[in-house]
Amino acid sequence: LAQVDLPLLLHGDADQVVPPQALLMSANALAGIGVPVQWHMSRGLGHGIDPTGLALGGRFLADAIAGRAPRTGPRPYYSEDPR
Repeated sequence: LAQVDLPLLLHGDADQVVPPQALLMSANALAGIGVPVQWHMSRGLGHGIDPTGLALGGRFLADAIAGRAPRTGPRPYYSEDPR
């Protein structure tokens, strides 16, 4: 990849360190400057990562390397559980 411009933002809706609203603010700000962004909000997750986030991250990387990552945004990335 010449340039990685396909961020995947992962966040927990129970995060008490970084407010969950920061995910949507970041996604909208990136989209506003033309950066396609995907995101996922994990229910009940605090400040950390869960198995769903790890699976989404792996799938996102595989898709990006293969040229399958969506180039539009902001939008949720995989609404179903990828496990």
